[in-house]
Order: sequence, then C-alpha cells, then structure tokens
Amino acid sequence: NNQLKEASIEALGYIVEDIDPSILIHKSDQILTAIINAMRKEEQNERVRAAGAQALSNALEICKDQFNRPGERNYIMQVICEGTQTNNIKLRVAALQCLSKCMSLYYKY
Repeated sequence: NNQLKEASIEALGYIVEDIDPSILIHKSDQILTAIINAMRKEEQNERVRAAGAQALSNALEICKDQFNRPGERNYIMQVICEGTQTNNIKLRVAALQCLSKCMSLYYKY
C-alpha cells in the first residue's frame, strides 16, 4: 500500500529529525536502508520517493559512517542524483536539498 509506505517514511524522517543523532547512530544502517529503498528510481510512486528524499535530508547527520565508505557513499549519491532527474517537482526539490546538505556535511572544499 503506497499510502502506508509514504506515511511510514515520513514518520521515520520526523523521528530522525527530532531525536539526537547520537542516540540513533547505532541504527543508522537500518534507517538509511529503509529511506534509500523508498527513494530508488525503481519505486513507482513519486510521493513515496519524495517522502524518502525529505526523510534522507533529515537523516543525513547520522550517516557519517556510510559516507566514509566509498561504495555506500557512491550509492547514496547515485540515488540522490537520480531524484534530481525526475519530472516531479516535489521530489526534485527534495533531492536537490539532500544534495546541498550532503555537500555541506561531508565534502570538504
């Protein structure tokens, strides 16, 4: 059910936004897996993908370990960049916000 997926991912995004990252860091792999699966281009529902992009933006602060591993970092960035290529404005904006936040958190000038 797409509405359930969208609501679940939105709720996860709010949870990671409001809870101290140091508390969630030990579950970051599971959290990130759920969010990235919602964002993938294979996900047919654009609302679910947009919810995933927004949730990822909220979750990026707990993803330091994943960004330190090249394979995971590259996959996360690939999924974000795929989101920027959609015709869905809400998803594209959310993906671009993720991209911007990734740059500010994990890429040195």
